[in-house]
Amino acid sequence: MKNKNKILITTFINRLSNNFLIIMFLLVAFDLNTCNNNFHIVLIISLLSSIFFVQKSYKKFVADIMYMAEEEKEIKITEKISLWTREFFIQFVSSLLMLWWVDNVHECFLFYMTKINQGYTWIVIFVLNFILHVSNAKMNLNQSEKIIKTVYQHVETTGEV
Repeated sequence: MKNKNKILITTFINRLSNNFLIIMFLLVAFDLNTCNNNFHIVLIISLLSSIFFVQKSYKKFVADIMYMAEEEKEIKITEKISLWTREFFIQFVSSLLMLWWVDNVHECFLFYMTKINQGYTWIVIFVLNFILHVSNAKMNLNQSEKIIKTVYQHVETTGEV
């Protein structure tokens, strides 16, 4: 397996195993989660996880740009919003996927679906989320390459060695 594929899989697994899951585990351990509050708990944990991941991801993106550009480079607001939105959505879905089967959370949502159909739905969403993760990684790479090209556009290549 190529190194870049290993990195993609590793970063996706990191999305799925976030630090905020411990909140849900504690609530389950003390039997504090019910169908009345599961929706709110899952929503809050997913939001917190997504905000944290976006912040971490953005810092890494900027650090990589600064390292490659060897100078302070301003990133356009549209590029920032694009990155934040993509990262937030993918992380939010990842968090929902990881919380779905904790305890009996799945019984509180989509109650009209059998457990097996929820399982199939979960697998489809999981695969789609992985595809989004890979697409996002490619977009981030293209975005960083574009920024680096603008930094070094003053360097003219003559083709001479």
